[in-house]
Amino acid sequence: MKKTILCIILLAANILVSLAQTMQKHTVQRGETQESVAQKYGVTVAAMKEANPNIGEYFYVGMVLNVPEKQSVAENGSVPVTETTSVPATTSTAATRVVVDERQESAYTSPTVSSTTVSFSRKGTWDMTGRLGWFARTYEKGADMDGFGMSMLLGANYFLEEQAFLKFCIGWGTASKNKNKVNSELHSIRVPISINYLVPIGKKAGISFGAGPYFDYVVSGKTEYGVGKDKYKVKFSDIEGAHDMVIGLHGCISIMFSEDWGLFGEYGFGLTERTKDNKENYWSAGIAYSF
Repeated sequence: MKKTILCIILLAANILVSLAQTMQKHTVQRGETQESVAQKYGVTVAAMKEANPNIGEYFYVGMVLNVPEKQSVAENGSVPVTETTSVPATTSTAATRVVVDERQESAYTSPTVSSTTVSFSRKGTWDMTGRLGWFARTYEKGADMDGFGMSMLLGANYFLEEQAFLKFCIGWGTASKNKNKVNSELHSIRVPISINYLVPIGKKAGISFGAGPYFDYVVSGKTEYGVGKDKYKVKFSDIEGAHDMVIGLHGCISIMFSEDWGLFGEYGFGLTERTKDNKENYWSAGIAYSF
């Protein structure tokens, strides 16, 4: 009896080892579905579900799947056909592939669950983002520091929900002007933080709306008056009531034409003074991108 039990245990272990050796591993990538993974390895969705019992309920980016051994010919001599939903029996294999390809989910598509397709979940994931554009500062009292320039930001998006995300950026803003014998420059480090909501438009595009605080710290600045021998310079730090740090609120709208790039417009106003009794506003617009 003991020998029989031992033989059964060894046989079971042998089978498990054999199965482990024949199964590859696949990590789910953005935009993949159960059908696309099954097609990639030449197996059926049913075989994938048998090797991964949980994918009937869960299927997400980063999930590690067991890939069963490819069977090129079934026992009855027929070629396995990838599962699809409501495809007529007369439909060819090529047509079936087209149907499956059209069902691919995009980053901006709300998740759907069916018997064969589960879109990926963005909740709890990060992606990198950046902005490059035109930048302008204005002041309530028309300060000589008004100016136009460029702004460049890099940061990250953290998805709190499928379409709601936190954006954190840090970058550089510069504005200058040369008008009426006044030449001014102001360079600062900018840190905007916002809560955003993404509204999908089709499979690839979307519009996001965001708002939150921003911090602007002046690194250097100056204003020159006059020309020739009459020219004289005033450093930003020498201006009465000058504050290196300004805290304010800003709002932003981004129109994304794909998952990777789009256009943005942004407006912010200071809650604290830049100089004595003088608060600043800013506008920015340009290209937004993700990577």
